[in-house]
Amino acid sequence: MAATAAYALSQTLVIPALVTLTAETGTDPATASWLITAFLISSAVATPIAGRLGDLYGARRVLVVVLVLFAAGALLAATAQSIGPMIAGRAIAGVSGGAFPLAFAIVRGVLPSSLVPKSLATLSAVFGLGGAIGLPLSGLIVDYTSDVRLVFWIGLLALPIAAAVLVVVPRATVDRGASRSIDWLGSLLFAGGLAVTLLAITQSQNWGWGSAPFLLCAVAGPLVLVGFVAYERRQPNPLVDIALLSRRPMLMTNVVTVLIGLSTFACFVLVPALASAPRSTGYGLGLSVSVAGLLLVPHSLASVVGSQLAGHIGARRGYRVVLTLGVAMITISFAAMTFARHDWLPVMLLLTILGFGVGLSIAALTNIVVAESPESHVGIATGINALVRNVGAATGAAFSALVLSLSLLPSGLPTDGAYTVAFVSSTLIAGAAVAVSLVLHRLRSDGGPAPVVGT
Repeated sequence: MAATAAYALSQTLVIPALVTLTAETGTDPATASWLITAFLISSAVATPIAGRLGDLYGARRVLVVVLVLFAAGALLAATAQSIGPMIAGRAIAGVSGGAFPLAFAIVRGVLPSSLVPKSLATLSAVFGLGGAIGLPLSGLIVDYTSDVRLVFWIGLLALPIAAAVLVVVPRATVDRGASRSIDWLGSLLFAGGLAVTLLAITQSQNWGWGSAPFLLCAVAGPLVLVGFVAYERRQPNPLVDIALLSRRPMLMTNVVTVLIGLSTFACFVLVPALASAPRSTGYGLGLSVSVAGLLLVPHSLASVVGSQLAGHIGARRGYRVVLTLGVAMITISFAAMTFARHDWLPVMLLLTILGFGVGLSIAALTNIVVAESPESHVGIATGINALVRNVGAATGAAFSALVLSLSLLPSGLPTDGAYTVAFVSSTLIAGAAVAVSLVLHRLRSDGGPAPVVGT
């Protein structure tokens, strides 16, 4: 839990501090945005690869390495005198994205089966909790401390966490098979294709949707990923078991995951922008950066409660029922926010409902993925699931920013209508997730291992 919390916190901690870091390093906003982009791309690439390394060499051992790299990257970013080394430090720290699939693999490998579902739900809650706490915490650092680089120094907590992993976490006793080699060419194709694709998504606003760099990355990245899938199908020991991911329940689960990422992470763009906009716009709440971030705290706390209740409900009714309930709550929240968003109280209440739905959904997804995966492939399967959620999140955030930029007031701020379009879009995407979850509910498990208790 501590390892996954450290990564989740680092995901969002830099966002409110970006303006201050831009001024401190004497760079421009487009260059400073790479402090977020580099971390995101590195995390996305590292997540499934670290999960596969954990499957092959032991999740406990690989998790320690990931945490040490995280601390090294945080130290480099905190002590950098210019923007280049600071971005490099963030890229190294992004390897910490591998903490989640490794934690899931540890839970599946060393805990009694009766504890696995609720433990997975708890780990899933940490993702939402750490991510949401990072925004208000960073706002407090920016507003009330003299050293904004505390947003990087916090990453050094990974070192005592790594030591604790060595002391506390037992070695798994899983037979990992005869082959312990990793598909390095496949890893290179996967990393390259994914990095270029994410580059197109995250830099679309800076480059322009019709620019040559965007079009090149938008075409080349997916083509390399298609080549990666074709290559993996022919390998005896692939990085990613395409056959496993192609099973209908696993495929539908990942489709729901990307749709949840697309819709829910839009709120991390829309709500802070809406809350910090001046009241003179006719829709803004006129809150400071730190107070605007606090609006998301009930969301994160509700996600923890939802994740814990997911374990209880899932044990009785099954996690596919929990998933449908969660995405339905997400859809209702966004639909209501389309109309009731002009005062902080309804926004906070709807974010709380949204967080509860996210907690239910993510806990259910994790349990479904683990139940559908052989124990020797839990790391890579959960890594891919976390990856598609992150890709959905990055795409959703970029799409929301694009929608807001298409209709502007004379002051340069988005119009009220732009927010309406953005919230309606998130509602429709979440509604599609409900539809896919109902399809998943009707599917039988086809060829996976014996289900985890309650799945």
